[in-house]
Amino acid sequence: MAGGLHHTLGLKTNGELWSWGRSLYGNLGLGNTTQYFTPQQIPGTTWAAIGATNESSSALKTDGSLWTWGYNGYGILGIGTTTSVSTPTKVGTENTWKNIPVRSGENSSGGIKTDTALFTWGADSYWQLGNSDGTATNSSVPTQVTCVDNQLAVNDVSSDKKLSVYPNPAKDFVVLQSARSISEVKIYNVAGALVKSISNIASDNKVNVSDLSVGVYIVKINNSAEGVKLIKK
Repeated sequence: MAGGLHHTLGLKTNGELWSWGRSLYGNLGLGNTTQYFTPQQIPGTTWAAIGATNESSSALKTDGSLWTWGYNGYGILGIGTTTSVSTPTKVGTENTWKNIPVRSGENSSGGIKTDTALFTWGADSYWQLGNSDGTATNSSVPTQVTCVDNQLAVNDVSSDKKLSVYPNPAKDFVVLQSARSISEVKIYNVAGALVKSISNIASDNKVNVSDLSVGVYIVKINNSAEGVKLIKK
């Protein structure tokens, strides 16, 4: 089941897709804007997953194709326009979609492809698309979301410089291990701000982190450009 603001979708085990309720923008996918009090079948028997938002609907087919219909303000359907449609319309040309949200945002949506890539589309007034383009610009087509670790959190370093921290997650203390002698420790939050600096390191490389708030941090030693992630619990 998937529920919008005024309409409902139901997916049967045999691949049939049914809809009912209000269809002001064609969000029932029946080719009209008539409201129905009983379930009506949307053509096809190869539907595999469904989703809905306020006045829009989406569904995956077993071949990996993504289809949307209904209200299309802000490009929430992802079909390249902002014109509402009353029948299922394919998003793009690829059949590589794996997952869609059962309940998406009010005017934005997204999906995950078989290679685990994340795409979003629709309204971006509050940067909810997360596509890192630096602007709050709506998109009527899927745009990829690239999740990049904070540059302070680079862990892929050579073995002679590698730093490890344990226990991790930590509550009160951590012990640092490195092939190099540790003369200084700096701890940053994920925004890149320095929150703790220690210049007198104990011989056992033990560092008190009890004063840190719960969250994620980056630990760096000896003014190194590389750091490791620390989870404070």
